[in-house]
Amino acid sequence: MSKQALKSKPKSPFYLDSLAWGYYKLKQYKKAYKTMEQVVLTTGLDNIEIKRHWDIIKKSVKKKKTKKKKKKKK
Repeated sequence: MSKQALKSKPKSPFYLDSLAWGYYKLKQYKKAYKTMEQVVLTTGLDNIEIKRHWDIIKKSVKKKKTKKKKKKKK
């Protein structure tokens, strides 16, 4: 639904936030991060929901990177 909404307003930070959150729920953390990064760069972190999503998505990307590094060391 977010992708459909973005067709009418491709730069809407709220639609992009929804899309990023959808990617996060699907465990597509890199896509979520890249999409959310666009939102943060254009709108900042004044909106509580955007800040919350950004913080959660950043943590998930960091966790995934840490897990990959641990697997490589074994």
